[in-house]
Amino acid sequence: TRLSGNRQEIWEPVRQQWLALTHEEWIRQHWVHWLLAQGVPRARLAVETTIKVNKMVRRADIVVFNQAYQPHIIIECKAESVLISQGTFDQVARYNLALRVPYLVVSNGKLTLACAIHHRSESWEPLDNFPPLA
Repeated sequence: TRLSGNRQEIWEPVRQQWLALTHEEWIRQHWVHWLLAQGVPRARLAVETTIKVNKMVRRADIVVFNQAYQPHIIIECKAESVLISQGTFDQVARYNLALRVPYLVVSNGKLTLACAIHHRSESWEPLDNFPPLA
């Protein structure tokens, strides 16, 4: 991190730029660094990537791509003070209308919830652990 004027910033290794250090950015960067430490190549991560959902432009916090560079996991990050709710999952589920990943993750740093999406049966199931990083 660094102080730039009176603004605290954090280095973002995927986009390779300094960003304002907000509470949500702190959580997002913890996830980015954890994914990199797990061996996910930087090229298989997209951070705050633009997607179109029902003709509306949205930003997915983190998209993890599999080895074939297909979207694999969407991670939605919230500030620690934000409660994880049905609305939070609805948000990431809307992003998945465009990306159709098999796994969704929502985290506020204190609580992380993950689920597997079964597109054919239009169902989902909660996961006890983080999804595979395939």
